[in-house]
Amino acid sequence: MVEVYEVGVLLKGPSAIGKSESAVEMVMAGHKFIADDVVLVKKRNNQLIGSQLSTESKNYPVEIKGLGIIDVAELFGTRAVKKSGVIEIEIELYAPVDNKIVSGEYLGDLTESKNYLGIEVNYYRIPVTPGRNVSKLVEIIVLNYKVMKKSGKSFIDNLNQDIIDRNLRGE
Repeated sequence: MVEVYEVGVLLKGPSAIGKSESAVEMVMAGHKFIADDVVLVKKRNNQLIGSQLSTESKNYPVEIKGLGIIDVAELFGTRAVKKSGVIEIEIELYAPVDNKIVSGEYLGDLTESKNYLGIEVNYYRIPVTPGRNVSKLVEIIVLNYKVMKKSGKSFIDNLNQDIIDRNLRGE
């Protein structure tokens, strides 16, 4: 779990898909690391709170396949880590069939959510293929989420309304 632009993001997906590497890359970009592999989820004040299993620990271990286990706090400092955060987004990383991304799967069309402990969390899927920068895609998802949360509309909603308005004006 990471906090990106002050939004808690739960990264999920199969082993070795790149969750930990993406989390470390996001820390290197200035975001906060909360937990790797096992995230303790609790409901508090109608929010989902994610943290490490041991909230008393000062260690923030991450396993990077091929490198071993590192401590995020030790390598990047205490400003790079956070004890807990509110989970607002779940992002599932997956390997598409034959490494081909299906055309037509767009961020703005997504209205899917997952329910945990009676709380809805926005849900996104990112196809992971060689060369894709997953951490940047996560940042884009979070920024788009923040715009939608503030305005109540996605870019696609605004674009569709613009097209309708132009048609009504005869343009």
